[in-house]
Amino acid sequence: MGENTIIEQLKLLNHLMEYGRKDVVKGEQLTQSQCYILRYLFMKGEKELCATDIHMVLGISKASISTLLKGLKQEGYLTMISDPEDDRKKQIRLTKKAYEMEERIDYGFAQMQEMMLKGISQNDRMVLERCLKQMSKNLKEE
Repeated sequence: MGENTIIEQLKLLNHLMEYGRKDVVKGEQLTQSQCYILRYLFMKGEKELCATDIHMVLGISKASISTLLKGLKQEGYLTMISDPEDDRKKQIRLTKKAYEMEERIDYGFAQMQEMMLKGISQNDRMVLERCLKQMSKNLKEE
């Protein structure tokens, strides 16, 4: 087994999630990454957020966040309102169209997760989740 096997498998898994299965929500023009951003915003509810907040929590580059948010805005899933205290910041607000998709997005991610975990025991799933969390923590501490 090569030294980079875990890294290679994580990259492959990420690629398959992003490009191999674009239809998290069937019939919609949303990428997996856009759905991921929307899920995060749903989770935060009415809390006012800006792109920097999302970047800091999710660890996605500022440029990628900007592109994803721009696409979601163009498709009518969110609006961006200038922050009265800082013109450089835009407060992100979900639209009715976004909230109408929440259940479908959650269902799509649940299906994807079940597909990925097929054949993996509940105990192994718990170990996997614990290991992935520790790996993320390790990299954030560096």
